[in-house]
Amino acid sequence: MIWAVAICCTVRVAAQAAVSVPQVVADAFHARFPNAARQKWEKENATEYECEFHNGKAEMSAKYDQAGKWLETETEIKVSDLPAAVQQTIQKQYNDYKLKEAEVVETPEGKLYEAELSKAGKVTELRLSADGRVVSTHQGD
Repeated sequence: MIWAVAICCTVRVAAQAAVSVPQVVADAFHARFPNAARQKWEKENATEYECEFHNGKAEMSAKYDQAGKWLETETEIKVSDLPAAVQQTIQKQYNDYKLKEAEVVETPEGKLYEAELSKAGKVTELRLSADGRVVSTHQGD
């Protein structure tokens, strides 16, 4: 039991209980983002951890599995910095939605763009390829 406690590091999250992050996850994160500041860890689900942080002026988040394998990084960007094809798809297919936020999503498989849209109090997240193809959608609250 003591050994299990020794291999985890505890990270404090503002206004929440401490999140226990496996040392292998923390090590992988720090190796990839050595200059990360203002780290806030969350347990995304039973097998994934997410850290929101600042890297220079960029607001970012990174996800890792419990073995320390990097799953994805999201970097906030200006809506105007979305590729033209992505903006055109949103204008054509989601014209009556408000485009609220945009991110670049990097995964081991490549780069995508995420757009957060809202309509009548409902949030929709789109993931799109650089050529404007919708890869996935997620309905939120």
